[in-house]
Amino acid sequence: MTDEQMLLAMSNMMDAKLKPVNNEIQSLKTGLCAEIQAVKADLQAVKADLQAVKIFQENVILPRLEEIESCYTGTYKRYQHGIDKIDVMEIDINNLKKVTLKHSEAIDRLQKMA
Repeated sequence: MTDEQMLLAMSNMMDAKLKPVNNEIQSLKTGLCAEIQAVKADLQAVKADLQAVKIFQENVILPRLEEIESCYTGTYKRYQHGIDKIDVMEIDINNLKKVTLKHSEAIDRLQKMA
């Protein structure tokens, strides 16, 4: 057998061994391409959904949050001023209690004298 024949025989053997591998690789490539296309389609759907969520957030949620914040801030300011008034009223009520108690004691003494 000549060198050329030997190389041809080895080449045929390699081709015979590699042909199934090449077929498998081609099959995998085809499957991967299909999977990639499916993932791309899903990604486009996700992008569309995300865009819809962003628009909803901008047009609906954020204005409502701003309104809630405005109401909360207004209520806080009213209560802040009211707390100062309540503290003053508490002092006044305690003074009125003391004065009323003294007057009640004075009235009781006067009634006992009469």
